[in-house]
Amino acid sequence: MAIEQRHIEMYRDLFVHREDVFARQTPNGSYFLRRARVSDKVLGAHLLGDITAGFYALRPDNTTRWVVLDADRPDGLAQLQEGWRQLDTQGIPSQLEASRRGGHLWIFFEPIQAINARRLVLAALPDLEGLEIYPKQDHVREHGVGSLVRGPLGIHRLTGKRHPFLDHISLHPTAATVQSTLEYLQEVPRLTEARVLDLLERLPPPALAERLHEARLRERPQRLTPIDQLKQRIGDQHAFIAQFVELDAKGRGHCPLHPPDAKKSFAVDPQTGHWTCFHEVDPRTGTYLGGDAIEFYRRLKGLSYKDVMRELRQVFS
Repeated sequence: MAIEQRHIEMYRDLFVHREDVFARQTPNGSYFLRRARVSDKVLGAHLLGDITAGFYALRPDNTTRWVVLDADRPDGLAQLQEGWRQLDTQGIPSQLEASRRGGHLWIFFEPIQAINARRLVLAALPDLEGLEIYPKQDHVREHGVGSLVRGPLGIHRLTGKRHPFLDHISLHPTAATVQSTLEYLQEVPRLTEARVLDLLERLPPPALAERLHEARLRERPQRLTPIDQLKQRIGDQHAFIAQFVELDAKGRGHCPLHPPDAKKSFAVDPQTGHWTCFHEVDPRTGTYLGGDAIEFYRRLKGLSYKDVMRELRQVFS
């Protein structure tokens, strides 16, 4: 794959706002901070898949050029589709990206004060339950870096896969290549600060106050969700799945979801407990089927999401 200079410039224009610092993803999916310039070499290596970079939303002047909604639940893409629909009816364009465990919804701006960008998104959506918003803050503290988002179109080091931008309705990729995706994204509308302020004035003040209040509550430390509580009860997800699949030292085994499996087409990450089935591609994301221990048990037993939660709560009561 050839990456031209113009594609690097397109990418920078879309996703790189703070240019004096970035993060680099490690093989286990975590990130380490690099206090170095986001050079063309870094962006080229990211797009080629040689490295995977993460970018910070806020400059020291507290401006941003994007807000991202992140959904990691099993129904994450459906949540983001609804978010896109509600934003679209209010004249706020957004772009849907698949991710390892769900998806991201990107809203692009001309450089704008983050407090106004966040306020618009929080006020425009009636329900952000289960979604995270990036940047997570209106202001970056002195010498801080703020919120990080994995650079789109790079290869996730944990899965070895790229995650495409998707059509909002069909959930099919909007383009076949990195280059054509950048060409597509270069044409998407970006909101100016004047437009954002105009939109905010049209929102009912009580609704705006309520959304901002709810958003502040979400950003405070909260009790665990029912899903997280159940995961805590399950404990080591790798060990839980290993009760049903004989795994070798590398976490590979014969897939119990597609018997008989002549080859070891099933893998579990020993650190995260995330499993992957190499027999089947998830049509929502275009990546191999996978998930957490709860999703594994649901598929193994053929249960609905509601029933699997009920059954596992009884097992781990």
